[in-house]
Amino acid sequence: MKKKFAFLSLLMCLSLIFTGCSWLKNNQSLEFTSPLQIVKTQTDITETITPTDIVNSNIEAVVTIFVTSSSGEQISFGSGVAVHSGGYIATNYHVISLAISSPFYSLEVYNNNSKVSHNAEILWFNINLDVAIIKCSCGDMPFVEMVDRFVYASQNNKLQPLEEVVAIGTPVDLSLQNTATFGYVSSSSGRISYADTGVVYETLIQHTAPINHGNSGGPLFDMTGKLIGLNTLGNDDANSLFFAVPIYPVIKVIDKVVLAYENNTNYAMPVLGVSAIDRYMAQNSGESFSSSGLLINDITNGTNAVGKLIKNDVIKGITINNIFYNIDVRNDLLFALLNANSKDVVSVKLTRGIIDKTIDISLS
Repeated sequence: MKKKFAFLSLLMCLSLIFTGCSWLKNNQSLEFTSPLQIVKTQTDITETITPTDIVNSNIEAVVTIFVTSSSGEQISFGSGVAVHSGGYIATNYHVISLAISSPFYSLEVYNNNSKVSHNAEILWFNINLDVAIIKCSCGDMPFVEMVDRFVYASQNNKLQPLEEVVAIGTPVDLSLQNTATFGYVSSSSGRISYADTGVVYETLIQHTAPINHGNSGGPLFDMTGKLIGLNTLGNDDANSLFFAVPIYPVIKVIDKVVLAYENNTNYAMPVLGVSAIDRYMAQNSGESFSSSGLLINDITNGTNAVGKLIKNDVIKGITINNIFYNIDVRNDLLFALLNANSKDVVSVKLTRGIIDKTIDISLS
């Protein structure tokens, strides 16, 4: 009886084993279909490039910028990156703002691993975009290649979440000059953030490459080694929450700034002649406005907007050189105007009350 029971038990175990093997075999033969469409980016064509390659290729173009008092005291500092031959450097507006607001402050620039400073002058800046271009007396130096992966990039080149990025800059002090960090893009749709000063920063690239005080104005590279943004701020109360402004404004104005400087003039970005807020700015200031577009709250005297646009008009779009730009937030208008020149005639699409209108205006 015991032998018979043992024999039956053996048959049951073998049956279970073979049944299990059969299930595994069938499971392994299953085929899974691929997605119908895979979004490809520039990273698809650069499989062999490494973060170290990016740092080594671009670090000589990265600089440290000090704001210095007339007595020689270094008041504040940040980072920057050369974007054109001849020592033209892009940085954040807030890095050099003290040198704009007071004649008692000047700029000093240190090249990579250099303890010798060079004077610099401010050529162009935009407060709302937090971008500036300065000219260093250091002469010619290596400069980086820029690419728009964020603002008006094509769909197959748009910055994607979890793409790898490299940041370079000078955190804390000059002893840590041109420190490199590595991280990932957290959001490719942009973020709204507010600095302690109350200035609204819009359309930011959120990433995880660690940056600290002093990194502001330093470059953010994608994995093709191209400059995609300037690191601008972090959040001291959160982990891995860092932001960069897109490089698009610098791409659009650098040649104009250089040409103006070489002709002993200054480049001035064209303006529509209005002061306006978007829904995020309204929310921050306690005002009542929640739709897309820009709500005009003032018209600038002496501009061509006087008599054509009025307070409480809501700008929905603008056509510049036959290209239509949709206007959702404030930076949309600023980005669009980078494609225009002063005195260009543009068509402004707006809503006035419940009426949709299109008005032609010459830029100032």
